Amino acid sequence: MLNEGLAYYMIYASKTTPWIAESMTYTKPDFTELTIKVRKEAMWSDGTPLTSKDVAFTFNQQFTNEKANYHAQFVAFVQDFKATDDQTVVVTFKQPSPRFAFEVLTCKFDTGMGGVIVPSTC
Repeated sequence: MLNEGLAYYMIYASKTTPWIAESMTYTKPDFTELTIKVRKEAMWSDGTPLTSKDVAFTFNQQFTNEKANYHAQFVAFVQDFKATDDQTVVVTFKQPSPRFAFEVLTCKFDTGMGGVIVPSTC
C-alpha cells in the first residue's frame, strides 16, 4: 500500500484500530450518519497536513467514478458527505448502514478501501 488507511482491522486481535481516522462513529442511533475525525498529526510524505478535505475528495472519486473499487457501495448507500471542518467528515446515508464503516472504509486482509485516501490537490 502506498497510502495508509482510515482504520485497519487487526485480524489476530479481532479489533479495529483507527489510523488516519482518530475515530469513525455513527452519530445517529439509526446508523444514517457517520462522523469521521481525522488525526491532527496525520500528514502526507511532504509534510502537508492530511485533512478532511482529502477524505472528502477521495469519497467524491468513489462516488463519481464508475471504475472506482467502491463506486457501487457509495452510490447505493451514501446520500451526502461533507468536510465540516479541517478534521471532520460527516457522511449521511440513504438508509441505515451500520456496516459501511467496517465493510467499505476499514482496510482488511480482503476488502475495504482503507488504503486509497488521496490528496485533494490531485
